Amino acid sequence: MIHNKLSMLIATVALLLGCQSNQNQSPNVQAGPDKMVDAGENVALHGSATDVDGTVRTYRWEQVEGPSVSLSNSDQASAYFVAPKVKGSEVLIFRLTAVDDQDSTATDEVVIITMEPNQPPNAQAGPDQTVARGDKVRLRGSALDLDGTIQTYRWEQVDGPSVLLSNADQASASFVAQKPPQARRC
Repeated sequence: MIHNKLSMLIATVALLLGCQSNQNQSPNVQAGPDKMVDAGENVALHGSATDVDGTVRTYRWEQVEGPSVSLSNSDQASAYFVAPKVKGSEVLIFRLTAVDDQDSTATDEVVIITMEPNQPPNAQAGPDQTVARGDKVRLRGSALDLDGTIQTYRWEQVDGPSVLLSNADQASASFVAQKPPQARRC
């Protein structure tokens, strides 16, 4: 009988300890992948949270670093903002906090790098020219990129009798003006 009471006591203690070890677990939060965006771009922060032993009750996005932005839907899993205008680049960090049904919280952060948008180069094909048939024609182009460097050039003919362009991948190209076809006599 003492043995049975001792067994019941051990079982009761084990059950109580087992219940205490099943404490609430915090949610698992993912703020989404880091990314690079252009200044002025509409940016979506897509987060998520799961709770293995309950439900996620609330979400809260907050900005923790970088030029201040106005967050829309900051109390939802996904929030939105317009990337601020910057010179060069700026780092913005956002934190997503999730709270479960037993008030446990967890957080994750996402890094958004805002870049000054790339401006297209200014290309000049050179002045118009009047040439005689059979003349070697030089096309003297130029280009300027205010926020970078010119990587490639490409000349292409868009109208007129077909000509063979030399150095079509350079700033300056050339071709020989075509002679008109000979008239056929009957």
